[in-house]
Amino acid sequence: MKINAIIKRFFAVIIVCMALLMFVKVDASTVNVLRTNGQVLKYDDGTNVTISTDYVQKREMRGVWVSALTGDISGFTSKEQYQKEILSVLETLEHFNMNTLIFHVRMMNDAFYESKYNSYSSYYNVNATWDPLPWIIEECHKRGIEFHAWMNPYRVTTSVASSLEDIAKKYKPSNAASNPDNLLKGTTSVILNPGLPTVKSFLVDTCLELAEKYDIDAIHFDDYFYAAGIDDSETRKQYNTTGMTTDDWRREQVNDFIEDLHIKLTRLNNETGKAVQLGIAPTGVYKNGNGIVTYDSQGNAITNGSPTRGQTHYSSYLYADTVKWINEGWIDYILPQTYWALENSACPFADLITWWDKVVKNKQVNLYAAMGLYMRTDNTSASWHKSDFEGYYQTMIVNGLDNTRGISVYNYLALRSAMKNDQSFKKVDKVWENIPILPQIRTLKSEVLPKVENLKVEYNDAGNIISWDKLDNAKFYAIYRSTEEVKFNNDEVIEVIGNLEYNGRIQFTDIDELDDDKTYYYGIKALSNNNTLGKGEQVSTDSYQKGALQYLGKFETFVTSDNLFPGEKITVRWNELSFPYGDTVKFELGYSFDNTEEVKTTNFYQSRSQYCCDVEIPKSAKKIVINLRAYNNIGETIESLSYDLKDSLQAVTNFSYLGDIFANEEVQFVWNKINDKDVKYVLQYSVDTVKWDDLKETQDDSQYFNCYFNCKTPDVTGEMYYRIKAVKGDSSSYSNVVKCFQKKSAGVFSQLKVNGEELKSFYLIAEDEELKITWRKSKYNNEYPSYSVMYSYDLVTWSLIRTYDSGSKYEENGLECIQTIPINYNSTILYVKVVASGNASETTSEIIRIYPALIDLFLEDVLIYLEKENNAYITQMGIYN
Repeated sequence: MKINAIIKRFFAVIIVCMALLMFVKVDASTVNVLRTNGQVLKYDDGTNVTISTDYVQKREMRGVWVSALTGDISGFTSKEQYQKEILSVLETLEHFNMNTLIFHVRMMNDAFYESKYNSYSSYYNVNATWDPLPWIIEECHKRGIEFHAWMNPYRVTTSVASSLEDIAKKYKPSNAASNPDNLLKGTTSVILNPGLPTVKSFLVDTCLELAEKYDIDAIHFDDYFYAAGIDDSETRKQYNTTGMTTDDWRREQVNDFIEDLHIKLTRLNNETGKAVQLGIAPTGVYKNGNGIVTYDSQGNAITNGSPTRGQTHYSSYLYADTVKWINEGWIDYILPQTYWALENSACPFADLITWWDKVVKNKQVNLYAAMGLYMRTDNTSASWHKSDFEGYYQTMIVNGLDNTRGISVYNYLALRSAMKNDQSFKKVDKVWENIPILPQIRTLKSEVLPKVENLKVEYNDAGNIISWDKLDNAKFYAIYRSTEEVKFNNDEVIEVIGNLEYNGRIQFTDIDELDDDKTYYYGIKALSNNNTLGKGEQVSTDSYQKGALQYLGKFETFVTSDNLFPGEKITVRWNELSFPYGDTVKFELGYSFDNTEEVKTTNFYQSRSQYCCDVEIPKSAKKIVINLRAYNNIGETIESLSYDLKDSLQAVTNFSYLGDIFANEEVQFVWNKINDKDVKYVLQYSVDTVKWDDLKETQDDSQYFNCYFNCKTPDVTGEMYYRIKAVKGDSSSYSNVVKCFQKKSAGVFSQLKVNGEELKSFYLIAEDEELKITWRKSKYNNEYPSYSVMYSYDLVTWSLIRTYDSGSKYEENGLECIQTIPINYNSTILYVKVVASGNASETTSEIIRIYPALIDLFLEDVLIYLEKENNAYITQMGIYN
């Protein structure tokens, strides 16, 4: 028994070793791929799956899908937090030399950007005050990375419990989902009805808005088209006038949308000079067939499907005729979700991607493969789970195909994990060591850009700095390096960068370890909007001279607090400077007064997403000069601020506001006056405490100690800051800053009654009796708000009414809302209010004061009552304001 066990273990070790090697040599440069059991992997037709032992550097797309929906990034809590997360994503892409970010901007009929059609997504922040898209796109383009805007066109929600009418109430009139007749409920989701002309028009408008407004490189749809379990019989009854089958009719509706978007996107590109691609990432299987592909006289693919046995997107419940879209040229690229492992029995990767490669053979549509790296942790995912080399073999198979121009990885979390643990992505980072140039978008208009001008190379302690004049219409620049004259081959590329401009010059620092005794040649080719390479220019290091450090870019913010007065402590603030190359950027602050010696410091702290440094101004100072230096191992940026100092007025104290504060609503502000009738007061507001805008000016000459000032607030939601600036001649001073979270008003309460009576100053309700509050729903901005009833004992702390008494009950009778509250013995006084909430909006009713008439009254109850009444009275007086 022991000998048999030893023999079995010996053969098991042999098989494992073979599985790890995973190939057998066929000739000097080609090998057979082996299954994890040691047998040769075969295609469906019985031929061996082979790969080259050498990775051929081509122009290719390397991308990754990134979505908040799957936890790749968090929602927005602050600008600093969100920017750090995005920069971390870009660092991962740079680690693998990737050049395409497919970023989820529309998930559930919403938006990760400012839109007139779609509200901000809850996966970002429904009360957003900062549109992240321009910044994300800019950071991508600095690094030579394309930004593909990933959108789910039809999906509205994956929650099917609510009625379509209730779902429709959540959307503004400009959104097609605001009409329940435009919605279809399926088994697991609610979608916009693809068969309705108004829906198609809305979706095209949504896509065009994004393409017009932002510098995106592509609109990208995944596999969410029609949904399972829908009933569109009424739509077909109205619009299927030619008697098509249900399947054919549904396919035609999606075809109409894709064709119309293609036509209008092409028109937009031609009119604006943009090159926005339309890319589709459907499920991996179009149809299950025999894998044979033939072609008609126009080069169109004719096929009954791939040699697979999986769910198809041609029929099933998706109805996406992607082969037609390729043949018609309606899309610019196809990225089928070929996630399965090489040894998957139903949809093996090699058979599937090879079939797709044949489909696009005669067309200008680019084909990219999808790698399901997320399956690495799935015990049922065949060789994805069993082999550390699965990603490598898939990469090499794609590299050997004639018509497949790159790979996108799903998902980002798996890719980030692979960066930290290369066991799950073994050898892929080795074959991806070189920088790829993006493939040409062959469906779009080409422009061959001229040579760059005034190309020169200099050296400094960081490395070789290559610079040239910025070229009009250049999207990116490919940088080549060789020890001979540059031939502009793909394997000579050392970087692809965007417009890293300084004074009209593009700069790049080569920090690779180079041999001082060798001459190096650098070549530059510009890429136009559709990734067509321009004409090449080159320069050598034969006679180069020492140059300045590379410019790291301009500070987004570099400001001081406004109390620039002698004897004051000011705060200098700036945002982190994001530079895509070299080490982390550090800072040095210097300041001087009246031409005195400059004091330098690196003692900073962070507040409100910014770096801060406090500086004491001497009482004798008349001037202050502040220099801020950002630097790393590549370069530096130095910016300066200079101010003449003037005397300060008396400070404005006790600034506040009374009541609730809503966007675009009148609010009363209050502060203590300065004892000078010639002083003017300016109410200012800010969304970031950096840039302040004047809202209203007043000059108070009343005899009262406080200034009371009514003013309509800006029509802005989210965090807001207010302050008062006092001005007299050249002198000024400021109040404290008041922070609030500003919402929109949800309208007014209609027919609010208590126990059937109009509102009174107070109500006396016997213990064990019920209080019934009623009001009528009323629309605000064409939607009904949701309601909650709150209670308090002191007007300070408020809680939901159900925590006061579990027997409380809320019900609706048509438009009438009814809240019933049993009065118990736990309180001697009770305050109740109704809160109406909508999308970033809120309204509070008048406060209802209730005195429970207790059956048993004790001295302790009286003392508690007196304390609560006293606290509430002081709160209502607002004397602390």
